Amino acid sequence: MNLKKIPESIKVYGDTDYRGPTPLEDFESANFFNWVVYQHKQYRFLITHIKNEGKRTWGQAKVDKSIGLVKGFADFVVIGKPPLVLEMKRTNHTKSSTTDAQIQHLVAAHEQGAMACYALGFEAAKQAFNDWLELQQ
Repeated sequence: MNLKKIPESIKVYGDTDYRGPTPLEDFESANFFNWVVYQHKQYRFLITHIKNEGKRTWGQAKVDKSIGLVKGFADFVVIGKPPLVLEMKRTNHTKSSTTDAQIQHLVAAHEQGAMACYALGFEAAKQAFNDWLELQQ
């Protein structure tokens, strides 16, 4: 992932220099979602993971678009004031990629007042969530 593409307005959580072994993004996402649901029960109905990864055929992409799946939509959204819009990548970000659409989505969310950020792995996502919790007070 090329972190230089991410504007300064979008905070990146995690160790950008880490290059060691790293779990798959799905594993990190599952850990984060379950941590929120079990440690912060008041948000269990307010967090959602948008399954928006993977290659699609032209026909699948057309159907997905027609039912509201937005290209580049962030991995997690948590309803609050402000909302949290979080794009998760692997802890070793060089094993991940990002698209212009993902960056555009985060920038648009930020411009509308959301806390929009990148998290490099589960621990970074927890840190972002905890920072977001402080805004909820």
